[in-house]
This record gives sequence, C-alpha cells and structure tokens, in this order.
Amino acid sequence: MNNLDMRGEEFERNAPVWLVVRHFLSADLVHELCSAVVTRWGDGKIDIDTIGRLDVSAGDPVLASLGYQPRGQTEPLARYLRHLIQVVVWQGDQTPGLSSGSADTEPGNVGLLESALELSNRDLSTLRVEDEEGPEFASLRSIVAAMNALRMQLKDGEADVDVLESLLEEYHDSPVLPLLFKHLGDLAGDIDHWSSAELLYRRAKELLPCLQNPAWALFERSMTTIIMQSRAAAAYITHSPAVSAIMLDSLLEHRKNDDPLPMLNAGYDVLGAHMAAGNFGALGTERGSVLLAPQLISAHIPSNGLGNMVDGRFSDAHRWFWAVLRRQVALGSASLSRDTKAAFGRSLITELAKEFGSQQSTVDFLLGIRLLLESGRKRAVDAMDWDAHFIAVYVTTDLAKAAQDIANRHEGAQIERNQVLVSLLRDWLKVMPAESYEAASVLMSLLSQIAQDLPATANGGVGVGGLAMKALGEVGKKRPEFAPCVAERVAEIALVRLAENGWLSASEALRALSPFISELSPESRNTVVEHVLTMIDDLPGDQDGSLMLRSALDLLSHNQILGLTRDAGNTLGVRLARTMVRVSLDTGAENRRLLYLLRFLDPALIDDIDRHRLQTILDQLAIGASRVNSSDATDCVHALLQAPAVSGKAGVLAALDGLDKILSAASNQGHGFALADAYEPVLLLSAEHEQIAEKAGLNDADLLDRMAALEAPIVALWTRAMQDPAIFNGFQLPRPTQPNRTIVHNWAFACLDLAKVINRDRAIAQVLARAETVDALKNGITSARAVRIEADEEGFDFYAVADAPRDSFYAALGGRLVLASTFAAEQRAEAVCALVKRCLMTGPTGLDAGAFVAAIECSVHIPCSAQTDGYRARMRANTELRHALMPLFANVVVMGEDDKD
Repeated sequence: MNNLDMRGEEFERNAPVWLVVRHFLSADLVHELCSAVVTRWGDGKIDIDTIGRLDVSAGDPVLASLGYQPRGQTEPLARYLRHLIQVVVWQGDQTPGLSSGSADTEPGNVGLLESALELSNRDLSTLRVEDEEGPEFASLRSIVAAMNALRMQLKDGEADVDVLESLLEEYHDSPVLPLLFKHLGDLAGDIDHWSSAELLYRRAKELLPCLQNPAWALFERSMTTIIMQSRAAAAYITHSPAVSAIMLDSLLEHRKNDDPLPMLNAGYDVLGAHMAAGNFGALGTERGSVLLAPQLISAHIPSNGLGNMVDGRFSDAHRWFWAVLRRQVALGSASLSRDTKAAFGRSLITELAKEFGSQQSTVDFLLGIRLLLESGRKRAVDAMDWDAHFIAVYVTTDLAKAAQDIANRHEGAQIERNQVLVSLLRDWLKVMPAESYEAASVLMSLLSQIAQDLPATANGGVGVGGLAMKALGEVGKKRPEFAPCVAERVAEIALVRLAENGWLSASEALRALSPFISELSPESRNTVVEHVLTMIDDLPGDQDGSLMLRSALDLLSHNQILGLTRDAGNTLGVRLARTMVRVSLDTGAENRRLLYLLRFLDPALIDDIDRHRLQTILDQLAIGASRVNSSDATDCVHALLQAPAVSGKAGVLAALDGLDKILSAASNQGHGFALADAYEPVLLLSAEHEQIAEKAGLNDADLLDRMAALEAPIVALWTRAMQDPAIFNGFQLPRPTQPNRTIVHNWAFACLDLAKVINRDRAIAQVLARAETVDALKNGITSARAVRIEADEEGFDFYAVADAPRDSFYAALGGRLVLASTFAAEQRAEAVCALVKRCLMTGPTGLDAGAFVAAIECSVHIPCSAQTDGYRARMRANTELRHALMPLFANVVVMGEDDKD
C-alpha cells in the first residue's frame, strides 16, 4: 500500500474526526480528505470528479493552495457533498444544511458529517452535550466527552491530560490524536486558560511520533512547527515575552533547510516578543517575508489596511488599501476590488470625521464618496454613522452633484452605484441641520429624480427607484421641514406608480407619500385621493390583508384626507367615506380600522351601513380580544374601546375581559404575544373612562370597578417579570434574553396611570418598587415615574433627584423645573439647587441650561468642588456646549480666583 492509499484509508475510516480538526491540514491533505468523504458517503455511486474539480497548486505542500470548481448536480446526496466540500474550502465555518430527510435516508448518514462540521465550530462555552447524544454524533462522542471534561476541569483548576487521553483512547493508534490534543489546547487558550493550553500543547508534541510514518512525514514536520509556535504564544502570556522569544529563536535556529514554515509564520512573532521583552536590539533582526501567489486575486486582501484603520493609523491604512486595490485591479478583480474600495472610502471619511475641527479636506471627502459609490456596496454604506456638523460642512450642493455624476457615469454600474447614492442621500438628510435647507433641497431633488428615472422594481424585488421612493418617505417622516421642496413631485411619482399596476412599487409609493400629504396643495391632495379610490375600486375581489390595500387605506386615513369627510356636501368626501367603510366591512384584516373610522365619520355619510354585518364584526373582535396566543388580541381590545358608541356595553366589557386574559396569560404562561402593546388600551381607559362609559351606556362607577379588577393581574404580571424580565418583548425568534426598555417604561407608566384613576395606588406602587430593584427593569420603571412628576402632599422628592439614573433624571427635568416654579421662594431655591447638583454630576447636556437659568433666577450658588471641576472639564471638552453653558455655569458655581479661566 503506497502513502496515498494509507492516508486515504485513515481519512475514510475516521473522516468525521478529521473534519473536526481539518484546519490543521495542508491543501493536499484537505483534497485527500474530501475525496475520502465522497468515496465513503457516495456509496460507490458518486466520486470526487462527479462532485467538482479540485486542483492543488504545485510546490511544497505546506505552501500549496486548493482550488475547487463545483459541478451542477440534481441528486440530493451529490448536492450535499458538493456543498460540504465548498464549505471546507471556504473556511468560513458554515454548515451545508441537511435536506429534508437526508440524514435518515442517505447512505452512511450524512448527518454525521453535518455534526462533525458543527462540532468543529464549537468552543467550550457553546458546547451542548445534551444535544449531542443522538445517533448523528455516534463516532464523535469521545471528542464531545473530552471537550466537556476539559470544560469541567478548567472550572476548578488545570487540565488533566491523563483523563483526557483516556477519553480519546479509541484514537490511540490514529495520527489524528496529536491534532485532537492541539485542538483541546486551543480551546483552553480561547477562554484564557493558557497554562492548561501549554500542558495540552506539550502532550500534542509528545504524540507527534505517531506521524513519523513515511505517509505522514511532511505533515509531521509542519505540525511540529505549529505546535512549537503555539507553545511560545502560550509562554508569552503565562511566563514572559522573554521566554517566548527564546523559544521562537530556537525554532528558527533549528529549522531545516527544506522547512520554510518557521521563517514565514514565526518571523513577526519573534520580533514582537523581543520588543515586548525590551530587547530593542531585535529591531535589526532579519525576519522572513512571504509573497503569497502574487497572481492569485485572493492573496491580495486588505487586512493590513483594516488593522491600521482600527488602530487609528490612517496614513498607513490608506497606503495599504491603495497597494491592495491597485494589485486587485491589475489582476482584473471585479468583486474583491469593490470590497477594498468600500473599506478605503470608509477609512478616508473616518479619518476626516476624527480630525474634524482641526483639519478639513473636501478633496479627500470627495475621494471617499467616490470610492464608496464605485464599490456598489450598499450595506457598507448603510452601516455608517454621520454627524450633523460634519455633514453641514462637507455635504454641499457641488458635492451632491459630483456624487450624482459618478453614480451615472457608466451604464453597467449605474444601478449598484445609485443604490449607494440613495443610502448616502437618505442618511445625510436624516441628520442635516435645518439651516442647510438649500443643500437639503438639492439632495431631496436628487432622490426624487432617482425615484422617477430608475426602475421601481427589479428581479421581483424593490429596484433603485423603489429604494429612492422609500428613502423619500423615511426622510419626509423624520425631517418634515424638508418635505415641502419635493412634495408635489413625490405625489406625481406616486400617481405614475399607481398607473403602472405594479403592486410592490405602488404600495411603496403610497407609504412614501404619506409624510408629504400635509404639504400638498388641496388640488393635488384631491387628485391623489381620487386616483387611490379608483385603484381600490379596480382591485380584484379577494384583497383581504393585501399590502396594496393596506397601504392605500393607511394613506386615506391621514387626518388631512379624512377631513374631506366632514363636509356632507363634498362629493369626494362622501365617496371617500363610503369606500373606506365598504372596504373595511368587506375585508377581515381591516375590520379594526372600521371602528376607528366610525369614531370620526359623520353618520349621515354612512346611513346605508349594514348593521347586521357590523354586529358580526363586533362579535369577531370580541372573540379576537380573548385569543391571547395571538398578537392581534391587543388590536381587537383597542378597536372595541376606540368606538364605544358602536361597540356598546358588551363590546367594552369584552375588551376588558380580553385585557384581563392578556395580563393573566403573560403572568401565568410566561409569554407576551399580545402583551407588548397592551399598555395602549390601559392608557386609553385611564384617560377616557368617563367618555367610554357614557358612549357605551355604562355607569362610570361600574366601569371603574371593572378596571379596578385589573389590579390583581397587573401585580401578578410585575411579579412574574421580576423572575423573567424578558416577558416585556414583542414576538421574536430567538426569544430575547433582556426586556425591551421602551415596553417596560410604557407598561410602568400605564400602570401608574391606572392606579391613580382606580384609586389603588398602594398595591401597584409596591410591586413596581420591588420590580425596580431588578437591574433589567430599573431604568424603564424609573423613567416612567420621572415623567409623571406632579405636586403631591409630600412635595419635592430630593432623594429621587439625587439617585435618579441619568436618562430618567433628564426625562423628568422639564417637569421638575415647572413643578419647582410653583413653590414658595425658599422651597423653590432648595429644589433648584438639588436639580443643579444632579446636572453637575451627570452632565453636561444642553438641558442643563434650563436648570442653570432657574438657579440664577433663584440666586442659587454652588461652591466649587471636585464635582464642579469635573463638570467644567467635560464641558470645556465639548466644543458645542462650552460656549453656550460656560456663562451660565460661571454665574451659578462660585469659583475662586485660581479656578477662573
């Protein structure tokens, strides 16, 4: 048997185990392992050539590369094996994913291969022993046992090599054993147990003679180098850089002439170890360098540029990015060069942002934007953060027009470049200062032009024109002051989208148009309404829950459009009212909207409403309110309470029953499918219980009694939340492990509101006080208390001010200042003094100005202290706040002559 056959037999016999440690193998051995896997699992029907073409480059195997070109396959097992080899070559630690039933029905159980890949990705903290007892882990159980044993050993002390070796006894005669010990050592080092890693590396080195068989000789040579360098890395941490340097010097000194790996891998480490040890003479040490296959595109990656960018060494980063980019371009790279351009562009802009205020270069900014546009990497741009002051200086009308020219310079790249441009324009507009209206108008105009000129859809999804329209909607909603400059044009584009009859583009256009409705002329607004109503009339019959219909009704529900219905003599208003009521009656998904509409529409406009059908809807809403396993339950409760004159006594009581069940389900079953937004009907009841009772034909006292019955489930809810804070979340997969702070705040606020209305403050206040001691709930509850500041018989709570978290304090600052203004002079000065002291502790922010002005009006003066010195230092470091706050600060804080600037 020759060497190749001997290795093939070993790989085929222990293939799953070798897959776990495949990252140690050279390219030629990876090729052989893949061939063995296909031979064993292909069951004689599939061979490696059927799967794809694998080529190993010539030369020393240690330095060789492996190329893989998969072939098209239709048979499930062949497709899986093809993808598995691709995953191995990619080295991205993915898993191929099993096709349905393949683990049970295909020869040799490919689930074992999947399990091997999964196990190779696990560290000691993510190992799930309970999940790995199934048959798919049959030949890997000893490795799982060894990893679990190591995890337990490291909890109390060091690794026990003998125990681990006994668990791996079945591999005693296999050349994979030293690799398993090396892998265990790496896992120990991964969780910072480097002394145990040293022990395991040493044992791996002792086991290497099992690789001295001629079939494994070259691999034994490279593994010796890898293990010795790993031992030196561990020694650097556990002993000293000097010890590590000695070990690495020895490795380089004793390397064989035919072994390039020590020079290529350890050269940089030995220099670093000597420098860390204070041996500056090592600067003159000659160290090896490596030129990785210069004609291979994947050998040119921007890792050095990214590393220098992270370190803030931008000049070096830009030099490396350019060096890599020009080599990628020289080799004809189309994809990787775009990634490098994106990184290069971000680096240029990051440097400009960091030096903003001291250095400015419009040339470099334009270069950065050009590289981002040329990259076509929209996601890279979406991940960027922009500062308002930075944008105000750099994003000018000339810059915007230059960016447009770059985006449209070449037809082949126009789509991807405009995708990037849309993201840039959108994100700039979201933070652009209001005083930059001229530049904002140009940017809005560019967005609308892209929306108008480029396709709204592409390949069944949203096209560049659709992205631009969506961006316009986002900007219009977030920055309504910029809406007037393009409102009429956005309406025109939306009407064109409706005429095109593309449901996706039309739906996006309708949603985008909504923020601009207020800025349209009455004529344009009426034209939009007419077109949307006609579109609804022309829709096919079965549109229940369709995106198109929902978008249309959302737009028509805009307050300024519904205003048309207030005039019974307005023909368009009458048509609008009748259409919306008809559609809401006919469409189950829109039934809840009907009750909202009936709350505002003139009954004279809808006399022909089918009362029987309306009662059917009310009955369905009452049933839906009690289905606590559905997130729709809250919507049903809210709908019944929104129009009590329509839902009547039965509907209001059904809503309260549903709310009770939602609370009870959350506290008893621990899920909050309907809980997340159920605070809204609680707030509605608290604020409008008198009107609800009157319109529903209820006695207000009876309604309050029924509302008071919610006290017990609310107390139970917060009690449950103390053990499981994550109950305050909407439905998500996987289930969040922490609560949504906004939901906690909203629920605390609603409960405090309800407690006051039903005059049951004590029990709810007590449970909230206990819940507030839970770290995950504290901020949400504290902020809810803070924003409900009002005068009471106990007066101003100085302890609450002193102990309030920063966010909660500032959320309540305005309310507390207003409250303090109602006090007598002496008490007001005392209250303002407490507020100013807390500002000095937590600031500076612009909100501090209000407290300082109140202090000046009350003649409050704070003596100079370490706390005031700290505030002043932080304020002086903030160029935006320094000039605004310093005069106020100087009139409140009493500074000695030595303290003054």
